[in-house]
Amino acid sequence: PILGTLVQRLGRERAQLRATWLPGSSRRSLDLLGEGLVHVAGAHFSAAAGGEDNVGAVRRRLPDRRVLIVNLTRWRQGFVVPAGNPLGITSAGDLLRTDLRLAMREEGAAAHKLLTSLLERERAERMLLRGPSAAGHAEVAQLVRSGAADVGVAIEGVAIAAGLDFVPLTEERFDLLVPAEIAEWAPVARLLDAVGSAGFRAEIAQLPGYDQEITGHVTTLEAA
Repeated sequence: PILGTLVQRLGRERAQLRATWLPGSSRRSLDLLGEGLVHVAGAHFSAAAGGEDNVGAVRRRLPDRRVLIVNLTRWRQGFVVPAGNPLGITSAGDLLRTDLRLAMREEGAAAHKLLTSLLERERAERMLLRGPSAAGHAEVAQLVRSGAADVGVAIEGVAIAAGLDFVPLTEERFDLLVPAEIAEWAPVARLLDAVGSAGFRAEIAQLPGYDQEITGHVTTLEAA
């Protein structure tokens, strides 16, 4: 959700510069970046339960590229449940109840990878899960709020915004991944300047569920 905030801020400060963000899974974002179809990719892979983090994902998918990893925010990801958590969901094993409906994320989404890792750790069978499909974090919250799903995996911010309860599972970084060769190109450089600005950090600080402590911090990942 804060990508919209960033794009709006960029448009206000740079009248001749327009940025567009496209919703998609972390894996799809990296694929588009590797194919040269986007300038910047957003990702929040989690190392929880044996998964890979953003650095590991970039090394595996873009081994020959020098990439800047720019932190946008940190957040918690976990179970989004109705207010009061009426089914008492606290772990991945609780999702295997036969009458439970899970808001399902697509394969390649970081939420899907996190849930799969947790189920494997508990030696549970993911094939037993059932429920409606959700295209993103906000849609997970919408499905739970409407009663179409009993639970879903998403970030804390969307749960708070929808008036739902949240059961944290892990803390993650959401990073912007930028090929080093275009980082100094004026439109991209201005985007990165906006991310690190005091004004944008102040905006994030007003949004529940987001941590701006290391927003704008840059790590350079060298080509293998």
